[in-house]
Amino acid sequence: MKINEFLGGLAHNYVLITMGAVLFFAVKAFAGFLTYKQINRKFTQLDQKLDRLLNKSGK
Repeated sequence: MKINEFLGGLAHNYVLITMGAVLFFAVKAFAGFLTYKQINRKFTQLDQKLDRLLNKSGK
């Protein structure tokens, strides 16, 4: 009977570990997405500034 309880405990721990890993990678992916959006916005602004500068110097 003790072996069965031990295996049941291990199965429960694996479920918790799996849930923790899924939650960790979901949060990590969300943080990466937010970082990407922020950097992309800054590069877009930089690109617009460069275009304005090149248009000014080209005239």
